[in-house]
Amino acid sequence: MTLKHAPNYRAQEMQTIAEWILAGESGSVVGLPGCGRSNLLDFLCQKPEILVPYLREQAKQVALIPVDLNNLPATDLATLYRVILRAFYWARHRFDQPIYDIISELYLDTRTTTDPFVAQSAVHELFFALEALPMQLVLVLNRFDYFCETATPSALNTLRGLRDSFKETLSFIVGMRQEVAYLPDPEALGNMYDLLDRRICWVGAMMDSDAADVIQRAVQTAPRHLNNEELQEILTLAGNFPALLKAVGDWWLTNNNVPLVRWASILADQHSLDYRLARLWEALTQEEQFALSAVRAWQEEVSQKSKMKGHLDKARQNLEDEHGNILLRLLAKGLIYQNERGWQIKGDLLADYIRRVGPSSLGRIRIDEQTEEIYQGLTALRNLPPLEDKMLRYFIKYPYKRHLYSSLINEIFSTDARDDEGEKFVERTRQDLFPLIRNLRKRIEADTTKPRYIINWTGNPEGGYQFYPEGRPE
Repeated sequence: MTLKHAPNYRAQEMQTIAEWILAGESGSVVGLPGCGRSNLLDFLCQKPEILVPYLREQAKQVALIPVDLNNLPATDLATLYRVILRAFYWARHRFDQPIYDIISELYLDTRTTTDPFVAQSAVHELFFALEALPMQLVLVLNRFDYFCETATPSALNTLRGLRDSFKETLSFIVGMRQEVAYLPDPEALGNMYDLLDRRICWVGAMMDSDAADVIQRAVQTAPRHLNNEELQEILTLAGNFPALLKAVGDWWLTNNNVPLVRWASILADQHSLDYRLARLWEALTQEEQFALSAVRAWQEEVSQKSKMKGHLDKARQNLEDEHGNILLRLLAKGLIYQNERGWQIKGDLLADYIRRVGPSSLGRIRIDEQTEEIYQGLTALRNLPPLEDKMLRYFIKYPYKRHLYSSLINEIFSTDARDDEGEKFVERTRQDLFPLIRNLRKRIEADTTKPRYIINWTGNPEGGYQFYPEGRPE
């Protein structure tokens, strides 16, 4: 399917990606559910000429190749190399005749090989030929997080090795639902972690012009056209998030006689919209949810005209003092914006959803530098039993690391290894560890059946826990 968009489609994101390409750098394109990350990358690969205004004189020397790693027919190295060759074969029409012929010959000669050396050699021969032009190659790896869930260490090493071997020629643009920090085992990425973590392009709410185009496409079969007032109402309600825009457009197709004043209340009860809003909400960290709830509370204060300006200024300052860095992060994700009234949530439907969900998020877990007390958001976690307190402080000191059961047992029970007389050694096992984790989760998790802070993992071979102080997204 060919995607049709205006030449200035996602202009801000295109500018960011073009800057990476011009610098020969890799990066991650990250988008929350329903924000159109895949649509952006598909459009970029199908219509590479769209980058010409951004790349200027270097445009002809850049080749973007989409590599589908999401559904590999097998996980062996020969298959991975052949899939890369196939991606070039499918895009061979973008190259001049000599490279066209090289691509065709290498792919057709190796498409049935099971020997990884033969397939790897073919990929390297192709890259050497492109390097001689010279040409900047960009492999676009969408759904890279799905690939990492099943990829073998050798497959990840292969991608790293390609990048290392052709640094002057090759870079990666990967598409993911979340940053690399939230991959199942980010350490397995090795130096690719640094490549993809330093440069992130967030795909969030659209510009008004792009959003209006999405709406018009959604309602093009309607018996009548949207008027300007209706169009603006949809933008205001949906907040320019593609999935919400399409859902509201679909609703309007069969409800275009409903008075404008009733739209918000009716749409708040639509299951299709609730589902999309829930996916967006659950893809945020607990810390981000906590800050968004605070922004919604701020908006409510602003709407009360009886509030004095001095009171509102103080409330706004408190909001920024408590959530400053996270507000900037939410701004980068396109979930909030600023106007003359201060911080605002993008879209009335999202703001109303947060109101209905209520203050269920608990915020970041941290140790106050002055008092040494443990806080979750703005709440002090006091009166924890000694071993639970010790474990939580250990987690805070070493966040994100994969802690083995055995190492946690040694650390937490290191001063509790003898009986009351201090003589007989007491052997501690997982059965001593599990109740501590269970009790901690009761204190810090909003839903212990879906933990966000203390996460189980398996492997190495015993498994253990990871701690995310911000509350990992779902």
